[in-house]
Amino acid sequence: MTAIPSREGTRAPRVGYAAQKLLVRVLGWGILALVLLVALFPVYFMGITAFHPPTLSAGRVPTIFTTDLTLKAFRDLLHQYPFLTWLRNTFLVSICSTILSVTCSTFAAYSLSRLRYRGRRWLSNAVFLVYLDAPLHPDLHPAERPQVAR
Repeated sequence: MTAIPSREGTRAPRVGYAAQKLLVRVLGWGILALVLLVALFPVYFMGITAFHPPTLSAGRVPTIFTTDLTLKAFRDLLHQYPFLTWLRNTFLVSICSTILSVTCSTFAAYSLSRLRYRGRRWLSNAVFLVYLDAPLHPDLHPAERPQVAR
């Protein structure tokens, strides 16, 4: 009989795999924490600035952590300005323009998809090209706007 060689000495230990898996997990959580910090910091800073006293908000050095919080800015906004009227007007205009836009778009989409008439294909292609070109149009891009002399 011939002896079959054993495979016990050929297999590498699995300790490196567990360490690698732990390192990937720690790096993943670290990157996630960094992305969340970068994404949520502006929201935090706007919130903390809203509750600062006006003298602290107008300073040159921004305050990130403070215990001197007040509702004075909100009180001034509601009592010195017609903010609620402005807010109501904004909601009214946005709701009316949304209803008008959706209604017109629905009628136009139905017309383009179901009805047959001269110029339908041209109009459909024009709408498609406007959707394609809008993000690239120089008049709509903020970096391409002409600078106003001050």
